[in-house]
Amino acid sequence: MYNSLSENIEDFFGFIVKDSEEDILKTMEDYIGFYLDDNDIYYLDYSDNLIQIDRNTKNEKVIAIDVYNGFNTYFYNNDIYYSDTQARLCRFESKNGMVQYIDNIYTNDFKIENDKLIYKDLLDEDNVKSIDLILIK
Repeated sequence: MYNSLSENIEDFFGFIVKDSEEDILKTMEDYIGFYLDDNDIYYLDYSDNLIQIDRNTKNEKVIAIDVYNGFNTYFYNNDIYYSDTQARLCRFESKNGMVQYIDNIYTNDFKIENDKLIYKDLLDEDNVKSIDLILIK
């Protein structure tokens, strides 16, 4: 739903249903989380899939089938960062629709704060490291 009045400062997305609250919660149990941008909706399910839905055409596209621990994903500058099942740090770039593996970063635990990637380095005895995201190509 969207309110186009000038005093609207945020979009509100929700759903109107006639189902019971219990039915709604049961449906939502299948999903870990979702992200929104101007053109697409992205969601993660418990089958380790990252899925993109085009808001205009309503077409679904599976972006990745190997997301490890979907609870540890980040949406940053319209890109989605996640670890795959081989512990490689990956970035889905929404501009070109491609998944890129980040060189030499193997992790199963990371976060993004203040334009920095902070991660547990599995190649260096699980030491915590950080890198400016602007340096990641």
